Formats: sequence, structure tokens, C-alpha cells
Amino acid sequence: MFEDVAELLWTGHLPPVPTPWPLSGVLPTASEQAGPPSRGASSLSPAERAGPSSREASSLSPAERSGPPLRATSSLSPAERSGPPSRGASSLSAAERASSPPRGTPSLSPAALAALLPRGTPPLSALSALVPLLAASDEGRFAAPPEQDKARARRIIRHLGAWVCVAQAPGRVSRALKEDTVAASLATAWDAKLKRAPELINRALILSADHELNTSTFAARVTASSGADLYACMGAALAALSGHRHGGSCDRVEALLTEVGRPERAAQVVHGRLRRGEAVTGFGHRLYPHGDPRTPPLVEAALSVRPESLRVRIARAVIDTMRDAGHPPPALDLGLVMLADALGLPSGAATVLFGLGRTAGWVAHILEQREQGHLLRPRARYVDPLPTRSGSP
Repeated sequence: MFEDVAELLWTGHLPPVPTPWPLSGVLPTASEQAGPPSRGASSLSPAERAGPSSREASSLSPAERSGPPLRATSSLSPAERSGPPSRGASSLSAAERASSPPRGTPSLSPAALAALLPRGTPPLSALSALVPLLAASDEGRFAAPPEQDKARARRIIRHLGAWVCVAQAPGRVSRALKEDTVAASLATAWDAKLKRAPELINRALILSADHELNTSTFAARVTASSGADLYACMGAALAALSGHRHGGSCDRVEALLTEVGRPERAAQVVHGRLRRGEAVTGFGHRLYPHGDPRTPPLVEAALSVRPESLRVRIARAVIDTMRDAGHPPPALDLGLVMLADALGLPSGAATVLFGLGRTAGWVAHILEQREQGHLLRPRARYVDPLPTRSGSP
């Protein structure tokens, strides 16, 4: 089950089958696909910051109708939006018919979602807002057969990778959707300039993949046991991921590096935290007492591309300080933040890499739990507090 779903992340490429998205409004239009080249967030024009506004529709090309690998998403023609697909319903697969947008489906554009979000919305929060909006426009999501939900899951993961920038630069979403891989979509959405960015982002996704019944995976599985649809299960996992003891620990690592400020202050800040009994986030993992094996490839990647970056040097100084003080080696969270900083990704990117790397595992657990068919319903037993002796404090 996991191997079937994880193809998207292991290979880094989209599955070579046509998988139409069940939202007409989120598909980029012809004018959006021909958008301007990617630039830094500060150089975005007002039109780019506001997102694409043109709603011109292009019909599917003959090559697209014959079903090549999904490289870019074209918008539906007026005829397709208002009625049966122009290629004929009889030629559609069962999965395609189930995921075709119903008549009257409300559209959702990157600009529309951006208008609902504060400009400073973290990328994970933006994705958490996106998933239920996508669900509301997919009437075929309930009690869907596994094969249809596998196709649906691929589309969800694909769009999660492209919409990470929607709050800050909605105009990049359509360009990100044109990329061949999830990693390349993320690089485009975040306007990563480094040529190796997709390769290194893909490394981070793979190293962050399913990790037993971690909190977000368990949340997805418990939700699936209730009979909830795929979007609800993914939304539950994203909600659990946001907690500061799970995926949100990457945010705390970012805050630590910001507090340090410069490499020469690493020892002062670290020892000050330890003296006050405060945690130094990003070090030690209870499942890896001898060191988290996922971290060294990320640290190596960060040092290989931008060792001169201020935040990369700060992270290295913190690692050295913790090692010299005899504390555990760095965990995955610090490695992800270090790589994100080296690539020049925005704040919150490390948490998204952590989460998107687990999406294939979430889906595999969701489908497996449905197959088992029982409700996960732990029991709770009340235990009276121990009686205190009379006169004791």
C-alpha cells in the first residue's frame, strides 16, 4: 500500500496518468500559464501579489486528451465547465468520472484564497486553509474506492506543493503547477534561485517520509477510522503537524537561530537557555539515542551550497556548542531548517518540507485503516487521586 502511494515522493515525479483535478477554478488559465518569469518576493509587481485575474479558458490539447504524464494543468473550456467533457463521457475512466467537477462547482483561484489570508500567513497555515476548500468542491470524495482516492491523493499532494506561496505570492501558484515534480513545484513557489534546489528539496522530502505512528500519522489514521473523507483525514494530519511538539518544532528551531543572531553568540544563548532550564530545540530524538540518521545528509547539503550564509553559520555554531557541552546530536528539525536557510526559503518552509514528506505515508495509513474497517476508539478509565494524610501539605 505504502509503495503504491509513495511513488510520487520516491521518484520525485508525477504519476504518468491523467489525473484531472476536481476544481475548475484552481486550474491555471492560459494567461496564467504564460505568466512572467519567477522573481524574488520583494520584486513582485502589484498584479503578481494580487494573483492572476484573467479567467480565459483553454481547451485540452489532443496530446492532453490522449493522457500523457501530467506536466501542467490547463483550464477547462466553458463547455467542459457547464456540461460533459468534450471528449465524451464514455471515454473517461471510472476514476476520472468520479473526480470530474460537478455542475455549479464554486471556483477557487489563488487570488481568491490570498484575499482571505493575512499576508504573513505561514505556509502550513495556508495549506491547512486550502484543503477544506478543495474538499467542498469535490462531491465525489465520500466513500470513494481506493483507486480513486489514490488518484485524488496524488492531486492533493501536487497542489499542496504548489500553493505554499499563496498568501505572499499567489501569482506563482500557476507556474508551480506546471513543474514536473513536487520538489520543483516547491522550488518555483518559493522562488528558489539555486539550480540544485529541486534536488535538495526532494532529498528533504524523502528523509522526512513516514515515520511509524507519529502524531500526524496517528491523527490521520484515527480520522480515517471514523469514515471521514480523504481531505478530512489530511486536514487532521496537518492540524496535528502544526503543534510545537511535532512539525512546529521547526518553527522553534528558527526562533532559536534568530535569538542567537550571529555565530559568536551561540555559546552564550545555548548556555543561558540550559542554565534557566529551557530547551534547546532541535537536538536529540528519543528513537535515535545515538543520533538521528536523517540529519547529516541535510546538514551536508546546506554546507555544500551556502556555507557562507549567516544562518547556516549560526546553525553550525549551535551544533558545535551543543556537541562540546556533551548534549545529543541534532535532530531532523534542525537539519531541515538549516537546509531551508541555505536555499533561501521563507520562514516556515522547513515545517512544510517536514509535512509534505509525510503525505504519502499519511495516505497509505488512511487507506490501510479503511481496509481494516474498525473504529479506533481507545477507552479511558478514571483513577482517583491518591488520598493525602491529614495535616500533610
